[in-house]
Amino acid sequence: MTQPLKLLHVRGDLLAPWLMAAFFPLEETGFRQACILRRNNRFPIPDDFPLQLVRLRGGPRLGDVASGLWLKNLLVSRSFDREYCYGLEPHLAGFDVVRSADISYPFTWQCVRAHNKGRAPPVAVTVHENIPHIWGYKAKAQPCIEEVRRGAALFIALTHYSAQLCRQEGIEEKRIRVAGLAVDPARFRPGEADVSLRGELAADPEGFVVLALGRLTWEKGQQDLVHAVRALRLKGERVSAALVGSGSGEKELRRLIGLYGLGDSVRLVGPVPYERVPALLHSADCLVQPSLPIPRWQEQFGMAALEAMACGVPVITTPTGGIPEVVADAGLYFTAGNYVELAERVHRLAAEPGLRRDLAERGRERARLFS
Repeated sequence: MTQPLKLLHVRGDLLAPWLMAAFFPLEETGFRQACILRRNNRFPIPDDFPLQLVRLRGGPRLGDVASGLWLKNLLVSRSFDREYCYGLEPHLAGFDVVRSADISYPFTWQCVRAHNKGRAPPVAVTVHENIPHIWGYKAKAQPCIEEVRRGAALFIALTHYSAQLCRQEGIEEKRIRVAGLAVDPARFRPGEADVSLRGELAADPEGFVVLALGRLTWEKGQQDLVHAVRALRLKGERVSAALVGSGSGEKELRRLIGLYGLGDSVRLVGPVPYERVPALLHSADCLVQPSLPIPRWQEQFGMAALEAMACGVPVITTPTGGIPEVVADAGLYFTAGNYVELAERVHRLAAEPGLRRDLAERGRERARLFS
């Protein structure tokens, strides 16, 4: 009898259910999977998460301090120590493949180092980043990063843009593959709007309702959506927006909404369980993903846009990072940071039902490529 293949996902404090959805079907094809994460994981994990979870305490243990490991990591950098997974190595044995994420994370180096010492199986690295050598200024971390480049068996880039990062950093073509994220077509599909939920998203549910999903941070660009709503409301247009998520930019967004007097037109909904996202999309007229490039980050994929397209919801976004490879010609684009262009795109969608239907159809077709 053939033994099931055992795949271990190592994600530190970055295990996101929506990024793992592509791996769930593997359980039906002979794989057995587990995920290692830290107890202080940044994203809530639903009770029905289908894969085994192994939670690490995160910080150093007494033995790590006594042995000098903690101090050694701290001397590399505070962020290196913060992202290092103490107690990880013993959990790596017994699997056929370990999949970690991104070249620069300490836990990826831990996996590769354990493999090089014969204590772990081969390591495949999923590459989300798309800016080469973004951590080049961290000189003390470079030996670890270079060991990952040399020692990982495979680099799985989410986009061709990310694949070019691998080439730029000296990784041979034979170890690079391109495989994007996937959307679950059973969960993300067209559906009817929930009238009561639409009322939660907008004070004027009879108007045009715009949805934004994602972390509330500057680079996600929600401030430009607030500016765009203000511009449209000045022209008397019945447009409102709902911002779903949380993050370090929430206070500034609240301040901006207050300065504009848009309390009834822009709502900060807060974080919601992942299973509620399809219903939110069904209850909105369009999704805006207004991502901005910043010095060490560009949008890596555009999962929110993909989920919206799968639901038949028109998308407005920016040609930033990996987004154009996901959305292609199935959405409307505006120049990142240009809220006037964004307002024009929202106005156009609100005014042209035929365009909304066309984008919805093109979006569904595009999303099928990622299911």
